[in-house]
Amino acid sequence: RKSGELFENLLTMRPVHDSNGVYRYCIGVQFEITPNDPKLKSRLAKLDKLIQLLPKTFDVSSRAVGVNHRVEEAQAEKE
Repeated sequence: RKSGELFENLLTMRPVHDSNGVYRYCIGVQFEITPNDPKLKSRLAKLDKLIQLLPKTFDVSSRAVGVNHRVEEAQAEKE
């Protein structure tokens, strides 16, 4: 924090590829975790729903110009 006080957070990062499979950017979501928070489980469920809304790919009208990567989803994201 700006005051120098320590805190815990959870950082989730999702790579985003274009429709040609080229890595374009990464979206990061930072989430503060307060120890012994009785609403933490509910807040984490909301965070999971938000993360599911983030794009994994986006369409482009041109052919691949960068390094082409094969995109594989983690098993946990498929569920």
